[in-house]
Amino acid sequence: MSNQTKIQWADGTVTPVPYCDGCPLRLPDTAVEREIVKRLRSEGLDRDQIAVAAAAYRVSVEGSRRKRILAAVSVAVPASAMGRKSLILRVTQEIYTTTSRCYASVLTDNRGGKIKGYADRFDKPALFPGRMAKAARMGAAPDHRPDKPWLDGCRRLWFVNDMGDALSKAVPFEFLKTEIVDVAASEAGQRSVWMWLSKRPKRMGVFCRWLEKQGIAWPQNLIPMTSVIDQAMAGQVKHLLDIPVEPRGLSVEPLREPVQLDLRGIGWVIVGGASGPLSQPFELAWARDIRDQCRRAGIPYFVKQLGGNPIDNGKPLKLRDGHGGDWSEWAKDLRIRQVPDAFRER
Repeated sequence: MSNQTKIQWADGTVTPVPYCDGCPLRLPDTAVEREIVKRLRSEGLDRDQIAVAAAAYRVSVEGSRRKRILAAVSVAVPASAMGRKSLILRVTQEIYTTTSRCYASVLTDNRGGKIKGYADRFDKPALFPGRMAKAARMGAAPDHRPDKPWLDGCRRLWFVNDMGDALSKAVPFEFLKTEIVDVAASEAGQRSVWMWLSKRPKRMGVFCRWLEKQGIAWPQNLIPMTSVIDQAMAGQVKHLLDIPVEPRGLSVEPLREPVQLDLRGIGWVIVGGASGPLSQPFELAWARDIRDQCRRAGIPYFVKQLGGNPIDNGKPLKLRDGHGGDWSEWAKDLRIRQVPDAFRER
């Protein structure tokens, strides 16, 4: 838990479940292995060489976190592998990089097992009870946020489960009820707005119906949100309508292509590009198009960041901030950080 965060649309973050069973930004290890095999086959390696590479990858991920994978593969692949060891390592590096773009998983790879609060591994179920209850005890929001003035007047805003996806299949609904729903509905929890973001809105709807069968209402201050990074994921937005709470929110980042959104029943849209030195391009025209979609629908619109590789009218933008989060560097028409009125103090 952190009661301070650089994330522009929240006061703090809390993660009861630092685990995810896979998404477009972080393929499961079995899928990564298939991609390595596919690439090595295209590079002309024979079946035995590919088998050695695949076995080395499996050994590395079973015995270490991903940050150690390349070192483990280097040891596991014998130099006698027909002189192709360097190719195997290069392909493994490329596949790992392109299939591990989730910031939460990368942080866990680097810090898990060493820094308190991180799960040992991102791909193994881990439950941390009590985290949201501790966050709820933080109390009311500060009167003024010098670094985030657009949040002034709001209740304390928590980003729930930024370091994983609590709606992964291995997570019991009983845990989610006790650790998330019950806390949000409690007297202490009511002083905050809890923004629960998941890439699995359909499962969130299933969980909501599970609660209803037990006579439990979804707390009005627990905001259902889902991620959209491309048009395919935009098709999942409809599942948020299964949760009888408004506003519902979309986190349209890291955006990888232009998208048309179905904004019926949606009350907030956050947009941004990917950060980091290997970020995929983020066309600012995409952000402007979504801005216009939100204006037509009368929905608050929030530009989080331009990311590490923003493109404007076909030209790369060179920004001092590697995340593209300093809006003093942006074009004025994108300096929009609107928050739903429902988040304001009551």
